[in-house]
Amino acid sequence: VVGGALLPPVQATRVHIGLGNEKAYLGRAGWLFYRPDIDYVTGPAFLDTRHLRARVLSPAAPQPDPRKAILQFAGQLQERGIRLVLMPTPVKPMVEPERFAASFKPGAPLLNNPSYASFVAELQAAGVLVFDGGEAMARAKQSAGQAQYLATDTHWTPAAMQAVAAQLKEFIEKHAPLARMPPANYKRIPVKVSNLGDIAVMMKLPASQTLYPKEEVVIQQVVRGEPQWRPDPEADVLLLGDSFSNIYSANNMGWGEAAGLAEQLSFELQRPLDAMVRNDAGAHATREMLSQELARGRNRLAGKKLVIWQFAMRELASGDWRTESTPMKLGAARESRFLQVAEGQARIVTGIIREATTAPRPGTVTYLDHVIQARLTDLQAADGRPLDASDAFIAIYSMRNQVWTDAARYRVGQKVTLRLRNFDEEHRQSKIGSVKASLLEGDIALETACWAEPVGVGGK
Repeated sequence: VVGGALLPPVQATRVHIGLGNEKAYLGRAGWLFYRPDIDYVTGPAFLDTRHLRARVLSPAAPQPDPRKAILQFAGQLQERGIRLVLMPTPVKPMVEPERFAASFKPGAPLLNNPSYASFVAELQAAGVLVFDGGEAMARAKQSAGQAQYLATDTHWTPAAMQAVAAQLKEFIEKHAPLARMPPANYKRIPVKVSNLGDIAVMMKLPASQTLYPKEEVVIQQVVRGEPQWRPDPEADVLLLGDSFSNIYSANNMGWGEAAGLAEQLSFELQRPLDAMVRNDAGAHATREMLSQELARGRNRLAGKKLVIWQFAMRELASGDWRTESTPMKLGAARESRFLQVAEGQARIVTGIIREATTAPRPGTVTYLDHVIQARLTDLQAADGRPLDASDAFIAIYSMRNQVWTDAARYRVGQKVTLRLRNFDEEHRQSKIGSVKASLLEGDIALETACWAEPVGVGGK
């Protein structure tokens, strides 16, 4: 309570004297930068032996070498006759350094970590296709004279993303051509949206602050007839992506919907795409999602010819490139021992928390929303009707717009009452599956969760 009262005015004072916080750096003329992005550019070579050794000894003990995970994944796909296109996405200070320091001038060479060139050369020598949109953004910036990133956010502008999608289409046609098919007749519709950037939100300034106004951009929603674009699991191209793919796609990020990287690439190729996207942790999150889908007996790689793996370049230096938790083996569908809720239905239940993951501290991460998973036991239905199981595996918002929900404080043994709904149905409606999540480990990870909400949400 005390921190919540004191932090905003203290942070406002810090900004006035030119200071950010542990996650945000103040740039020039109202621009903000994310510290891990600056660290990627200015820090040690991410393939340096000493750097890798130090990261292995860190408390999180990640697998720090991106080459191992990437080559493993490329091999797993190759066994199925699928090509991999790696898409490391440039971060803000690489393309907009003059917005951070006056010593840089517009048109300066693209910045990067010292290891990047050798990293790309090594992967290409191993047969991995690597697409880097940085040069395309630099050229667009120079020719149009427009910024390629949002001033107070970590992500690219809609125009920059669209230009990269067009370049990616050309790259695919040249290096991994797909079988021809009739045009899908996708169209674009311009829509104005405005929002306060994620770095500005992390600053924890007073709600009345005027230092960083909302930014307005024009997104291009992709439609075919009336319905907005949706992933097609039957498509022969799969995009795995992080928040760079998601920012204009998931409405809960505040920048509109149906206009993200998957949508723009689908428009450029004029063919359906499949997509699995989750904010943050691009080094492993989407690979684990795909691995778990296969283990559940859902062959998300069936019919695929190409997988595009997009992640922010900062992950090369700071990501967890785990390999042991990402086997790509097709399992058999099995009957769940947890409560399942059919689409179009909802059940209000009371249960006891037996396991729960943790939520990040607001202000320490770029994403606005977060989801935890939990296991409930001793279920009882509020309406007295019998339940099909005594346990439930749930996913629930633990943070909304950088503010903890009650679920962030769940403790083992706590009794809760929740409304449960079908997770897949909720994801189709609001893309909650793409929100950054803390996941339970073990066999439970292969189960399909119910989506949970506190009773009383929406006045029901």
